[in-house]
Amino acid sequence: MLIDSLPACRFLACAALVSSFAYAILPAAASGTFSDEVPELRPAVGLEKQPCAVPDAGYTFTRSIQGVIGEGRDAQTMCVDVLTHEDDLDQQRRLRIYTHGHELLADDNAVMCAGCGGVKGDPFRGLDISHGELRVTNYGGSRTFWGETWVLTLRHGKWILAGWDSWWGDGLGSERTTENVNALVGKVDYGHVPPSTDEDGKLIANGKHPLRYSCVLPAAWRLPPVQWIESIRNSKDWQCPSTNNTAPSSQP
Repeated sequence: MLIDSLPACRFLACAALVSSFAYAILPAAASGTFSDEVPELRPAVGLEKQPCAVPDAGYTFTRSIQGVIGEGRDAQTMCVDVLTHEDDLDQQRRLRIYTHGHELLADDNAVMCAGCGGVKGDPFRGLDISHGELRVTNYGGSRTFWGETWVLTLRHGKWILAGWDSWWGDGLGSERTTENVNALVGKVDYGHVPPSTDEDGKLIANGKHPLRYSCVLPAAWRLPPVQWIESIRNSKDWQCPSTNNTAPSSQP
């Protein structure tokens, strides 16, 4: 199932771990418990039903949206579309950004392939533009569910990641983990709710308490280019705490 858009807020986050730059994607009750349900999202504003330009060869049109991306002199009304490979549902989708008919960015990493969501189906959960930023969200899994959001913006003429969020949890239990990164200020918010039951479903006596803390994002991972999405997705070096704060060796 595709959800047209996400709430117009600063970043996606677990509500129990909400910070000054976060908004909820995994709803939390006052007790600190989490839900694996994707929240009901408002209808998209300005959602387009046609591509920004003729689809690239071998691709079909999936979704598009228009809005202002960037800050200061970089801020422009842009058209963003997503293309799906015609013959291979396991190939990453293509994200394209246009303004005045000119392509500014083409990326094959942010939007996951139609077959990448596991039991939950197509992982692509839509596009949202707000506060000069574009958000792309993927969500999937089975009993163990997972999700991610990439926050793209244009700064000083360069496409960068303003931040990213990742989360996973046990759909049949209470265990949840969230990591919310603000790459503009260099902050990582981490949260973990441990399992409340053992493998047999019995309550764990004197179980661990939820863990929540923040740390500084290593300088090497501050304001990374959009081309680093796959490196970030596959690396844990930026996490909090980290034992090897090493960014990709060079920008693509």
